[in-house]
Amino acid sequence: MLARCSVYLRKHKVHALLASVGILVLGYFLYRWLSPPSAEEVMRATLIALQRGDVQTLYRLTHPEEIRSLNLTPQAIDALLRTGVWYKGYPKPRGEPVLPQPQPRDQLRWLVPLSQKPDLVIPVYQTEDGRWYLSLSQMMAVMNALTYRLDNRAPSYWTVAERYGVPGYYTQSIITGERKLVRPPGASSSSTPR
Repeated sequence: MLARCSVYLRKHKVHALLASVGILVLGYFLYRWLSPPSAEEVMRATLIALQRGDVQTLYRLTHPEEIRSLNLTPQAIDALLRTGVWYKGYPKPRGEPVLPQPQPRDQLRWLVPLSQKPDLVIPVYQTEDGRWYLSLSQMMAVMNALTYRLDNRAPSYWTVAERYGVPGYYTQSIITGERKLVRPPGASSSSTPR
């Protein structure tokens, strides 16, 4: 009787242990699925999307207010990327992304060495709720300016932005963290903080 009871308890211990491990594994994957992406995850997802020409992923990685206030449609994003990041085709990294120091903790800019110049700059920022977003408009404007320096046949950011009704791009103060709208040269100098 005692031996039978011992075998019964041992079987249930194994089942209880397996169930506990299963719950922990499920909990971990649920946590990873539900938690917002880290700054590095946003940067890596951006890099992969840029390599594949995936405008929809870039759209999802960008703060909805930036999309709305700048009238960034998928068509506008595609056209603006083609003036800078995609000017010579989809980027081909030739090394790991580098995070130059020092940088504010809530604003990070990765530098990705590419097989063709200019190197890619991927800016991400953290909002007050702790979520990280791609600063898509800033990335497109910076990459267009860098591309234009190397090849002045590239259309300017402002020319394409005007065609698609994009009023400018956002930049963020390193000191205050305030995001400001940069408008085309000669436009109203008022800035809209976000």
